[in-house]
Amino acid sequence: MSSYAAAYLDDGRSICWFRNGVDEFFYMLFTEDDWIEIHGRDALTFMPGDVPIEDAQVVGFQVSARVLRDRLDLVGVSLAVVAAQLQRLVESEAEILEGLRDMFSDSDDFTEYEREIEYLRQITWDSWLTQLRLGIVRGDSVDRFGRRESLGTASHLMAVWEDFDPRYPLRAVLETLPDDALITLDLADLIEGGWLEPSIDPQTVGRRVALDSSEGLLPPVVLAEGRFDIEVLNAALRLRRPHLMKFIRFPDFSHKNEGGASALRQTLRAFVAAGIPNRVVALFDNDAAARDVLRSVDEDSLPSNIRVTCLPDLDTATNYPTIGPHGQQPMDINGLASSIELFLGTDALTVNESLVPVQWTGYVRSLGAYQGELLDKGSVQRKFRQKVTVATKDPHSMATQDWSALDLLLDHLLDLIAQTLTPPSDSGSE
Repeated sequence: MSSYAAAYLDDGRSICWFRNGVDEFFYMLFTEDDWIEIHGRDALTFMPGDVPIEDAQVVGFQVSARVLRDRLDLVGVSLAVVAAQLQRLVESEAEILEGLRDMFSDSDDFTEYEREIEYLRQITWDSWLTQLRLGIVRGDSVDRFGRRESLGTASHLMAVWEDFDPRYPLRAVLETLPDDALITLDLADLIEGGWLEPSIDPQTVGRRVALDSSEGLLPPVVLAEGRFDIEVLNAALRLRRPHLMKFIRFPDFSHKNEGGASALRQTLRAFVAAGIPNRVVALFDNDAAARDVLRSVDEDSLPSNIRVTCLPDLDTATNYPTIGPHGQQPMDINGLASSIELFLGTDALTVNESLVPVQWTGYVRSLGAYQGELLDKGSVQRKFRQKVTVATKDPHSMATQDWSALDLLLDHLLDLIAQTLTPPSDSGSE
């Protein structure tokens, strides 16, 4: 059963919430001296309306806005940093919506996309903060709980920080509050659910996280372009490298419908801005769209714990059937049309005794190359899921299945992750 924690304003409006734990970097903003326990009528402010007064309790931390602002500034989440990141997120969101608008120009959502794009293009940090302050004063919800709110409301403005380091939106909200306003982090549900030990000092947690990251003990994270990519990577690791299941993470951040190289670049930038201490590998497709997006990623400026890579070249992709203006002909699609589906094995790629072909689609002018896409991804994905089901029930069946391409991909990722722990060689030594 899930348990939740939430950070609240004085009047009980939540700023953010956490499920089955609290983000460590958020948690370490508090100290043992901030611990509070509130029971009865005073706790009802932070409770749902149907909680009996005798059951109402808040257990956690309570700190003034001024104190939290100072602490956030000290750990690098300053107002200037938040302002710069907000502008990047707004611009990225506008680009994503423009792509969706162009894709669904004939749908009922077209006008809505147009309105929101125009709204986002006019936003500056100062105007965003002013609107947020007005929204908080008039009593708007701050955390949207998955609802889609009207343009300009506080929860709509805060939605730009979705899936981002929660310290950043907290710092933004704090800028709208008086110094003596209180922020309450209620942990009662997490403690009752056994997810959190109240006797542990948050600073101890913070020091442990920092120590683990410096020793490379935090689990490495692999980011990918889409939800199916993550599904494939998790299945491959579970079936082909089960002894590593607890040592690597393939998180799914694709809560929205958009995906692809641009969305992955946005996630990568968010990780960089947030200072994520884990070793991180961003895995892009090996196609023209990804190559085009990667031209805007300066790999030399990335932190040493973050690497960018593409799906490795495949032998089967060097002479793969394609369909274009001149009919069907085999081509080398490495770097042009190689997606995760090409790694699912020839048994998954074969339909009616033939490999599912790649169809050439748009022309990427900046690269002077066409982008290609597997013609029937749905059939290939279904065959792979069936293959995984069989292998899960009977691991010995993998001996008759084709896992060679996914083995290659796992080796590629594991090698790259290992390199992030290897200190650079001293060019002056023998």
